[in-house]
Amino acid sequence: MYSTLIEYLDHWTKQQPNDIWLRQPKGEVVEEWSWQQASEQIHAIAAWQQQTLGGPGVNVGLLSRNRPHWFMADLGSIAAGNATVPMFTTLPRDTAEYVMDFTDMQLLFVGETENWEKIEPVLPEGITLVTLPGVDLAREHLRWDDLVAAHHGQRATHSAQADDLISIVFTSGTTGMPKGVMQSHAANIVPVNRFKSAFDTPANARLFSYLPLSHIAERQVVEFSSVINGGSVYFNENMTTLLRDLQACRPHLLFGPPRVWEQLQQGIIAQFGSQDALEAALAKDKEATGKMVRDNLGLNEAMYLLTAAAPTPPALIHWYSELGIELMEGFGQTEAMGVSANTREHRKIGSIGRAVEGVEVL
Repeated sequence: MYSTLIEYLDHWTKQQPNDIWLRQPKGEVVEEWSWQQASEQIHAIAAWQQQTLGGPGVNVGLLSRNRPHWFMADLGSIAAGNATVPMFTTLPRDTAEYVMDFTDMQLLFVGETENWEKIEPVLPEGITLVTLPGVDLAREHLRWDDLVAAHHGQRATHSAQADDLISIVFTSGTTGMPKGVMQSHAANIVPVNRFKSAFDTPANARLFSYLPLSHIAERQVVEFSSVINGGSVYFNENMTTLLRDLQACRPHLLFGPPRVWEQLQQGIIAQFGSQDALEAALAKDKEATGKMVRDNLGLNEAMYLLTAAAPTPPALIHWYSELGIELMEGFGQTEAMGVSANTREHRKIGSIGRAVEGVEVL
């Protein structure tokens, strides 16, 4: 077990350099990055940050929809000893201005985002902008590919420690503006390792990224889990291709809040025509009907399906169980990470499960 995320990255790059780590569909084409290819870009960006920004300890913004370069920009900043400040692509102008000013943000990676027109007018004076591949801006900026090419083969010399700050994650508070939660390497590594036994998935698990990576749950369950366990990640192109991309990925582990499972439920019912028609199919051949639904959803190889982020109606969990789809409810917070979950051995519908190893309930 390593104490920093970059040690895990280097471990898997050495162990399986040519294995595909990241996959991004674009229409009928799927772009792929091996561990070696992605790691080279991560370390090149880290070297550039160290040479340009100084540091360590610089706060670096990341504004983009989910894509492989989200991982690379995040880990590149971490490798340089800086802290990533993820920003939702739907942030309103006043919140974005507050986050950038509060963190004294000096660098912002910009990918595809819905709110650029709102954010551009309130950018801090002197901030450096770097566009991810395929993105262009009307104002002065640097390009990711140019920086990677100029620093190819280089690494940052920062020597990370387990308690180094790697990210400030803003989460909505009970009052006022969002609150920034300061997270270290250890704060992310320890929960992922604790949940290994609960998830019961292979070390090289296939993961699916479709929820905002600015939310700590997606970042932990997908990005950091892949880095720590050596798994591969398939990115959702957009919400209209969700089913196609799930079928292509066939994830071993999938996380979704209740609203996602409810939307999938409505899609399944619509496929049969009505709830009555579904029930009739189940009555006629429950095993075959369940298998058909799981195959169509791309969940036929899923080993753990997590529902969290809000209370999941027990009726919804029972509904999926009839199809052989076992949802496991869990609980976590940005401030405390994942703390409890149901497992196949200990599952009680309507509960958030038992505390994971190392968590004390008072």
